[in-house]
Amino acid sequence: MLVACNTKDSKSTSAQLARVGQKYLYADDLSQALRSRSPLQDSAQYVKELINSWVKQQVLLQQAEKNLPKEQLDTRKKLEDYHNSLLIYEYEKQVLNQQLDTVITEAQILSYFKNNKSNFELKKNLIRLKFVKAAAHHKDLDKVRNWLKNDKQEELISWCKTNASNYFLDESVWLDFADVLKEIPIRTYNEEAFLNNNTYTEVKDGDFLYIVRIMDYRIRNTTSDPGQERERIKEMILNQRKVKLLKTMEQNMIKEAELSNNIEIF
Repeated sequence: MLVACNTKDSKSTSAQLARVGQKYLYADDLSQALRSRSPLQDSAQYVKELINSWVKQQVLLQQAEKNLPKEQLDTRKKLEDYHNSLLIYEYEKQVLNQQLDTVITEAQILSYFKNNKSNFELKKNLIRLKFVKAAAHHKDLDKVRNWLKNDKQEELISWCKTNASNYFLDESVWLDFADVLKEIPIRTYNEEAFLNNNTYTEVKDGDFLYIVRIMDYRIRNTTSDPGQERERIKEMILNQRKVKLLKTMEQNMIKEAELSNNIEIF
């Protein structure tokens, strides 16, 4: 709204409000901004803010014009390229929203995993586990051990909500074992050896006892499994479909334009 300005020899008959170099701001230039002013805003203060904003913009603009190399002053091509890219992006987004098949079956996930196993080599040791952190001398620890070993999930959750200092019971989630070791003070110099030889462990740390059941694990530099990679595989399949759909659309549009004699290359 503040871009409008005139040189001194302008035919504008409205009052001059400010000048920066040879650029002038006139009262007429603020008419649109003033119409959008909230009734709660003080008009005099609002005009003052508009004028100050225009002055700041013009000072910066004139300094840029004075100091930037000539090739950087011509922004028309940049604006045109941006405008074109934005239009194409919006059209492609519309095509994807209307035509992209987003249904991905379990069979497709398994097939993709099978055909691209090299892309799913693990870089970290992963683990699925349940653990409970409780007072080391709590009277119910034998019950907790039994519930944990025998998958008594409801009893565990109920007890942990009121008695545990910390707990994690969602065995469906794969965790980085290095992150687990930050939370549970398991002392080991060899993560792989520990995982290969333990399915259950207890760790005492001060006044607390950690009771840990390892449900499953994956060793780094081995292949992951489809369950761990399910969401990632879905995203990969969708990206492949997007690329294929857009490429097909482009080819069809170019072919149609050629058949309609709308393309000439000289």
